[in-house]
Amino acid sequence: MILASLAQAHGDGDSQAGHAEECDPSGAQGAEDAGSGRLLRTGGPGRGRARDGGAACGVRVRLRPPHDGVHLPVVAGRPDLRHRDVGARDRSIVFPWVATHAHFSLLRDGAVPLNSAPEIRLEPDATEDSHFELLGVLNSSAVCFWLKQMSQSKGQPRADQLRGGEVWERIYEFTSTRLLDLPLPRTLSPEEARLLDRLAAEARSVLAEIADPGTRLTAGFLAASRNRWHHVRSRMIAVQEELDWNTYVRYGLVADDGELTSVADVPDLTLGERSFEIVLARRVAAGATETTWFDRHDSLPMTEIPDHWPSDYRNLVERRVAAIEENPLLALLERPEHKRRWAREGWDALVHGILRDRLLGLCEASRLWYETSSRGGHPVARSVGQVSELLSQDEDFTQLAALHSPTSTMTELLVKLLADEHVPQAGPLRYRAAGLAKRSRWEELWKAQRRADAQGLADTGTSDTNSSDTVPPRYLLADFLRPSYWRLRGKFDVPKERFVSFPSATGPLSSSTVLGWAGWSSRERASAVLDLLETETSTDRPEQALPLLSVLAELLPWTTESENEEDRTTDP
Repeated sequence: MILASLAQAHGDGDSQAGHAEECDPSGAQGAEDAGSGRLLRTGGPGRGRARDGGAACGVRVRLRPPHDGVHLPVVAGRPDLRHRDVGARDRSIVFPWVATHAHFSLLRDGAVPLNSAPEIRLEPDATEDSHFELLGVLNSSAVCFWLKQMSQSKGQPRADQLRGGEVWERIYEFTSTRLLDLPLPRTLSPEEARLLDRLAAEARSVLAEIADPGTRLTAGFLAASRNRWHHVRSRMIAVQEELDWNTYVRYGLVADDGELTSVADVPDLTLGERSFEIVLARRVAAGATETTWFDRHDSLPMTEIPDHWPSDYRNLVERRVAAIEENPLLALLERPEHKRRWAREGWDALVHGILRDRLLGLCEASRLWYETSSRGGHPVARSVGQVSELLSQDEDFTQLAALHSPTSTMTELLVKLLADEHVPQAGPLRYRAAGLAKRSRWEELWKAQRRADAQGLADTGTSDTNSSDTVPPRYLLADFLRPSYWRLRGKFDVPKERFVSFPSATGPLSSSTVLGWAGWSSRERASAVLDLLETETSTDRPEQALPLLSVLAELLPWTTESENEEDRTTDP
């Protein structure tokens, strides 16, 4: 019976340690409670229910309707709509409600989670240690097992379905309603969770230092950072392993006699070295099972306990391995589907992405896209080859380029970097036929909105653009000529690219492709297009001007709007 409700939370006592206030953002509460927004107190086995109206045991649940029943104050006869942090907390615990494994994180300083993420809030006066006590239990393999037993499986990702998949690849829906029934152990400790939090911050700081534009990167610096990052990650794996086994003791699932815990000298661990992985590797070697666990997590299966570990820890792991093999209860918990996967990009991929972002940032330097004139900076479009020549004189760029792509020429590197970071300015080079039709409908809507603005109808609500029937359909991937355009524009065609291109055909990016900076205003883009019309077209072949004239036609309505906007911003 779900491991006897986790051994009746080790004692089924009435202890009243701190617990959680949980906010269910889905609003899927019962009608009576959801309408009242009142506080309910419930408790899981082993913790008892909160008594006397204020005991901090059990789970304190905030069942709230939209707007949390907040009544806006009235100032000078009108509702005061200024922002207020109603019910805000300095800290809260959030988790993804659809995932293969349970992941609980601590948010600090009033950080706001995604609106789909369930949020656990402790009492306003709860300390950080109280949060870490709860985090340690929630992120344990024991609780992951319990949640999967009590939650609905949503199957496997399509890629896993095609190749068969394994139990640890199944996706679950972890709801806040189920979490309310979670039994907590009588004793909690913040130590492991606090240490994991500190180590995670240190790992982030290593990457943040590399990403800082002010950091001068060298091969030696990256090598030292790599060693530091791997050490921190290995330390986190080791601490998480001890947290899992200490949680078994706190739930009373294993004896509190130090046989399976209580070793002071815990070495760093890499993936493949945890006790359950040694058991799994032995079963694979014996032909008792098959798994892709080690391949998928880029780890080596180890059937023997490493010799370089301290003798005390070697003996401890030997006892843990024996316990897993002999104890069906531990064998059930110590499985890949309940253990933290540590599945993320490796160091090389992380650093490669950071170097790429830094190089792209240097590609947006204003000196590349403006020329100084008597009237100030004048926008100028350049070919990839011209940008390459200018960047080859930039010491910071060349140094980063040597680390990112040591075997590529400057032009080759730029073509690779910018291939998926630009979108053609001309609509026919951006959309397929269906996309052009949608674009046309959006342009008609914008024209109607401009007419309504000119007639003063927008604020009165009498404009025909307010009808839901006039809203054009959203864009789809199939509406764009290239997947990279869809990635940069999305379903509402909102520009998020770094650069725009002015080619005359839908060919791949090359050294001759002419680019402009996406940060230009509409007037600056139009100015750059006019310059291109003068320099890039020939009187012998006037058809060369057609794509640029199409771009200019797209830009003209927005240049007028941009001019009006500038006039308004300078108007006192």
